[in-house]
Amino acid sequence: MKDGSYSIEAALIMPIAILLMLMFLVLGFYIRDIVFTEAYGRNLLLEMADDTVERKNRDYRQELQSCLWCADVGYFRVFEGKKKIEVEYKISSVINFVNIRIENILSVERKEKTAEKLRKWKVITDTARNLLITEDE
Repeated sequence: MKDGSYSIEAALIMPIAILLMLMFLVLGFYIRDIVFTEAYGRNLLLEMADDTVERKNRDYRQELQSCLWCADVGYFRVFEGKKKIEVEYKISSVINFVNIRIENILSVERKEKTAEKLRKWKVITDTARNLLITEDE
């Protein structure tokens, strides 16, 4: 080989190799954001089902956006019903050439509180006692 042939090959191959490594790095960051969003939504659902989260004036979308590295939150909505709580979200990539959008709906049923369970058991045991035990007069 003549002098300088390695330089020309390196000048052609190295930019492509560096670009591929950067693409995989950005894709890894975006996958991290997807997993983080899913975990954030599931954690929020569990806290809301147990009534351990403070809901007053919280902007869930803004909280989530501040934790993401290379994704943009389209929306993050929380729907509360009597028996079910749902979280609906959409995130998309900030980088234009990685055009991936994720939309998902997570839901959980509300758990009964301990006081309500105790009240129900008291009603059941009182009813059973009244049915089984008769007073002699």
